[in-house]
Amino acid sequence: MSKKFISAKEVSELTGYTEKTLQQDRHRKKGFPYYTIGRKVFYDRAEILEIFAQGRVEVEPHSRAHTKGGATKMLKNQKGEADE
Repeated sequence: MSKKFISAKEVSELTGYTEKTLQQDRHRKKGFPYYTIGRKVFYDRAEILEIFAQGRVEVEPHSRAHTKGGATKMLKNQKGEADE
């Protein structure tokens, strides 16, 4: 399987980190692993996504009993409908 390399700009769009932050992280040898060819910097897209997957936290969904009316009440309020 071949690697899909992406630019710092694409990593910025994918992650929300600014290009400046990515540059500072490279300088500090922190953040995402990267590759260089000459002065050009590339990231392996699969590696970036794997790092995010490792940080995933599993949670349980809310039960209606804990939300005092559940999503229905919230939706009515957003639509401007009166409570019953």
